[in-house]
Amino acid sequence: MKKVFIVLLVVILHLTACSTKENNASVIDTLEPGDSYTKGDSEFNIKGRYVEGELVLPEAFGKSTTLQLAKKDGMPFLYAFSYNNSIIITGYRMKEDGSWEKDSPGWLKSDALPKEEFYEPAVFEDELGNQYLYYLTIEEGNYKGRLLRSKDDLTYEVIAPEGWEKVSEDGMFYNVPRRVIAMEDGSIVALFLSGDLIFYDKDRYSIQKSIIGEGYAQNILSASAKTIILGKTDNSEKLIGIDVYDTKDYSKITYPYQSDFYGYMNTYFDMKDKKEMTLCDERGIHVLEEGTSMWQTIVDGDLTSLTMKTLHTIGFVAASDSNYYILYGHQNGYSLMKYSYDEMVNAVPSDELNIYVIKDTPTLRQGAALFRQTHPDIKINFNIVMSDEEYLKADQTIKDDYIRALNTELLSGKGPDIIVLDDLPVDSLIAKGVLTDMSDIIQPMINRKELYTNIIDNYRAGDKIYYLPARFIPRILCGRTSDAKNISDLENLADYMSNHKDKTIFGKITLEDFMETFAPYLTTKIINEDGKIDNNELVSQLKILKTIGDSIGIVDEYKGDERYINNELNLANEIQLALVEIKGFSVSVKNEDGSDQVQFFEALNKNQMEQLVQRYSAISNRIIYNGSIMTILKGEVGEFFQGGLSAEETADNIMERANIYLSE
Repeated sequence: MKKVFIVLLVVILHLTACSTKENNASVIDTLEPGDSYTKGDSEFNIKGRYVEGELVLPEAFGKSTTLQLAKKDGMPFLYAFSYNNSIIITGYRMKEDGSWEKDSPGWLKSDALPKEEFYEPAVFEDELGNQYLYYLTIEEGNYKGRLLRSKDDLTYEVIAPEGWEKVSEDGMFYNVPRRVIAMEDGSIVALFLSGDLIFYDKDRYSIQKSIIGEGYAQNILSASAKTIILGKTDNSEKLIGIDVYDTKDYSKITYPYQSDFYGYMNTYFDMKDKKEMTLCDERGIHVLEEGTSMWQTIVDGDLTSLTMKTLHTIGFVAASDSNYYILYGHQNGYSLMKYSYDEMVNAVPSDELNIYVIKDTPTLRQGAALFRQTHPDIKINFNIVMSDEEYLKADQTIKDDYIRALNTELLSGKGPDIIVLDDLPVDSLIAKGVLTDMSDIIQPMINRKELYTNIIDNYRAGDKIYYLPARFIPRILCGRTSDAKNISDLENLADYMSNHKDKTIFGKITLEDFMETFAPYLTTKIINEDGKIDNNELVSQLKILKTIGDSIGIVDEYKGDERYINNELNLANEIQLALVEIKGFSVSVKNEDGSDQVQFFEALNKNQMEQLVQRYSAISNRIIYNGSIMTILKGEVGEFFQGGLSAEETADNIMERANIYLSE
């Protein structure tokens, strides 16, 4: 099967070599006895740092299986929760060689486990050897916490801590813990969704102590000897410290920790050998050694999968073998990464790649993380011009200022190594001669049939290739009648709508959504070979757009469910056509009594996937979404669609703004 190359190197500049750090002679002063160093090109490289490697999971777990990364005897331990009428729990112990062996407690395999729905299950144990299973179930339409404790290897008892059976005054919900742990003496501690912390005694599980209003992070609750460890957050959900409570008198010690990103849900905590605190977040892995007050970052997140936006952290273990383990979840299942110290690699990568991007994207982070796995000695630096919030507020003038600043750097030879071209005038950059030809990289991949030639051919400039898409998303026009297969461009669509005036082709749509849907199809046609907009073609395409818009019926705002009509679900009974992206299909049809009957189709099988790949191989109509051009188009067509301006007048207004951008 052909594979799509997810291109990190969207554009490679004439600065073909990676940047190298400047010489720092003072590094010699930092060497300790036994440190090794090598003298490279004008720098000394201290050896040794943690590197990332992927481990093989005990089985190929599907999406229907939930995994929990725990720790037993100081080493990673996996629990797999699967469902087949009732819950099935399987334990896997990691052996010294990294392989796995099943180790499932008998009572968790018992057919006597409750036959009810399980949500967010977790297994934990106390230092007396008692094991616990905590999960959420649904009772009378509300989530309710359930806690089971082993009595021996084969039997268990149900525990009902004080207050868990209590329903809110309005009867809408139970008091539900987010996390539960056991202390070394068998007493229970629960952290609730509200951030409140409650201690329960070991005999009757009645409330011993409540700590209210502290706002503790839901992901951080750990026990060590007679202490409880929690993550303290501020009002903006930033982690600001670790609180340690002594359960003898509930006194507290706070260890400050300043997170520089919002949201604590991807922050995890563990204790190493009951002495060393460890935190894992997107910045990396950080440790606070016993008797110290300064956190040290031992794993740089930028050099690992922690910054990969398509992954989310599920579990974290600081193991007794001096390694660290992180369980990630993603759309295809799970990945388990091991972080081990390698004394032969450079402590700091000796080379750098500097990447320029207007706005951060998950695709970019994914590509960078994959690149790092095979190039651990190259550090990737991101120059992200605007945050998501700044980007949404920025008008074209602000973006143009950034483009001019970038041009100045490029022409002076001080620009980045790689540029992500979103919102940038590609043709202008090529014309200025600041981009390099990537043919020597791309052509061998084409020869090996690793890339779709029908896609790549759209990015050739003569015999040169200056840039590639990081990804492409096929869009399919679905229709109720066979004549829809003749529609291949906007002209065909306009003709089709003119010949089917008695039908509802698409549902009503606002001008904003109309332009987002159809305008990208004209951008490739209106820009000519010299990178300027062709006035005659622009006038023609505007007239076609208006024909389509008038046929649909553009509205100022949606009423009722009008917003949701343009969906493939409605093809069978409301609309004639639907533009969809390949994400799987479902079809809604009407029963004879007028009620809805929805049929869902499973994921594509192997033969269907091969057919889809063949369809991909025939795609030739390239559509480029240029945010800056789209902003200009949407800003100028309003009066045109209302009949206040002609296509010619509108085209003049668009060209005046767009050609300035394209010439930058």
